[in-house]
Amino acid sequence: MRRPELFADLIRGMMDNGDRVISLDRREKVRLAEALDMPYTMQEKVRALTKAIDHALADTPVIHTNTHTEHIIPRNPPLNSEWISLFPNDDIRERLTHSIGNFGLWSGAKNQSAQTATFAEKKAKLFGEGKITTLPIMENLRHLTQFTEKEHAERQREFIDVLIKEWRMDRF
Repeated sequence: MRRPELFADLIRGMMDNGDRVISLDRREKVRLAEALDMPYTMQEKVRALTKAIDHALADTPVIHTNTHTEHIIPRNPPLNSEWISLFPNDDIRERLTHSIGNFGLWSGAKNQSAQTATFAEKKAKLFGEGKITTLPIMENLRHLTQFTEKEHAERQREFIDVLIKEWRMDRF
């Protein structure tokens, strides 16, 4: 199966709540694992991946109602923002913005109010004063004081490892 078809089948399977069984040979597993490290801009793929990560991280099943994909590094940060200072190179910022390590899930109201906020502001909206998130995909942000390339890379690796394990692709 060609890579675009394979990935499309996998995304459709995730969107069907995992009801689709996909058989992969060793070479396809390696290619799919490599593809997880690439940028994603199609909203349906981003949403399916974030839900799959959240599901894999959850102790109990999570129902995703009224959740929206949140980009930690905003897609369109203001020119004078913290995000431009932290990621001055447009190409690097663009690549990181659309990668798995930058994705999360928020309720619709929180997502609208946090779009271009600083990392500290986003954390306050998510975890501030007694707030509890029920979305495991966001929990690993709680202990961070900043979100730089280093933190992004660690989160990216964690999420890729989670998906590889969840999809049993670690059994090459």
